[in-house]
Amino acid sequence: MKLALVSASAERTTGGTVTARISGPPRLPGLPHIELASLPLHGVPATLLVRLNVLPLELSNKRLSVAIPEGASAALPQQLSIACGCDIDATSVPQELLAPWVASYAALAACDIPIAEGSPPVDSVLKELAASCCYRHGSDLHLEPTPSGYQVRIRIDGVLQLLTQLPVTQGQRCVLRLKLLAGLDVGEQRLPQDGALEITLDDGEQTSFRLATLPTVDGEKVTLRLINSPSRQLSISELGMSSAQLQLLTNALASSRGLILVCGPTGSGKTITLYSALMHIDRQRRHVVSAEHPVEHRLAGVQQVQVEPRIGLDFATVLRAFLRQDPDVMMIGEIRDAESAAITLKAAQTGHLVLATVHATNAGACWSRMRQLGVAEDDLQECVKLIISQRLVPLLCQHCRCPADELVATHLAQQLQQPVKTLTPAVARGCQRCLDGVQGRLGIFECASPPFTVTHSDMAPLYRAGLEKAALGLIDFQALSHVI
Repeated sequence: MKLALVSASAERTTGGTVTARISGPPRLPGLPHIELASLPLHGVPATLLVRLNVLPLELSNKRLSVAIPEGASAALPQQLSIACGCDIDATSVPQELLAPWVASYAALAACDIPIAEGSPPVDSVLKELAASCCYRHGSDLHLEPTPSGYQVRIRIDGVLQLLTQLPVTQGQRCVLRLKLLAGLDVGEQRLPQDGALEITLDDGEQTSFRLATLPTVDGEKVTLRLINSPSRQLSISELGMSSAQLQLLTNALASSRGLILVCGPTGSGKTITLYSALMHIDRQRRHVVSAEHPVEHRLAGVQQVQVEPRIGLDFATVLRAFLRQDPDVMMIGEIRDAESAAITLKAAQTGHLVLATVHATNAGACWSRMRQLGVAEDDLQECVKLIISQRLVPLLCQHCRCPADELVATHLAQQLQQPVKTLTPAVARGCQRCLDGVQGRLGIFECASPPFTVTHSDMAPLYRAGLEKAALGLIDFQALSHVI
């Protein structure tokens, strides 16, 4: 599988290729706008320039333009001319402004240098890792520093597996390259950062990665979340809901006003449920907007806004702006504070259909969470159309599954109050096509609709939904205890 890596801020050229546009630290005074990716790497002694705190800007016709620190020796340009073998045009820049650029350039140069003779370049290593993640249907890729090197692990169906080991230097350069592609500050290695980059598959389809860095005692750790192409998984009929649950969701989405809440732990598939719901809505006749952090999929017909708290663009600010844009449907990545909750309820009360996630374990806890955020009981009863709680459970491999023990069938029959002969529970032994009998994951759902009488400890509906999937032989009965 061939992959092409591009940055999150990519620019298409007239030839149809993609080139990275990576801006560095803040603009340098006295110089035109420059981009980190455009700085010369070949034909200049990069290591020497970094050691002298000099930033090369442009190399053309045996003439090198550089930025040097203010107060540098008057002989420095002549020394650079001898070392580089070309004429030098030098511009003095304050030391404190130049230093971050030199640090970023040093990281860029390190990424460009092969690890050793015969070793593949960093981009080739990253492409192989990304290809493995895509081909093996992984959800996350972890580059973890250790005293002896970098451990690369991939999460498949919720379980981390060792993929490969990288030498320390190679791992460090892979981390720097990923930060560059994501448009992060490659010179900053003391603070966590997050960003995004894209991978273009052979067929031209782009798959996104979310990237997050973490400074550890052994070096920078990077986690990549693979955001799979949404085109194959945005139908509400494929979420895994029962026919009754699907009807409740369809009816709620047909409403012109009200609130649909989705809850569950991290990694339970809430985003896909929300996206699937938006794709079900007639986006030609209804104005649909979303506030997300971050935007995981680009949805046709949806005006998506990426929340950026660092610049003051938080959920509350975006929601207030939405109300002035004449929307019909609003999606909110998460209701996380009292202000967002209040604006959301106001929108639902004034003729908008609002879909949102809440950090809660089940429908009852979701209701309690909204109350804790200051929403009145009467307002919730009036506005909420549906509360969805969900989990993802390992799906049994269809190639090696076999009937479960009769004791399992009897236990399921007792809990579901159904005849044993109508149930077909199964287990999977493992084969070459799966991982220990698991191949993918399946959603189980609890859907609560008005009038709401759920309590904080009410887990029965979600657990029963899992039992029903186990009775059909889709999931292992024992797997329920790990997710509920």
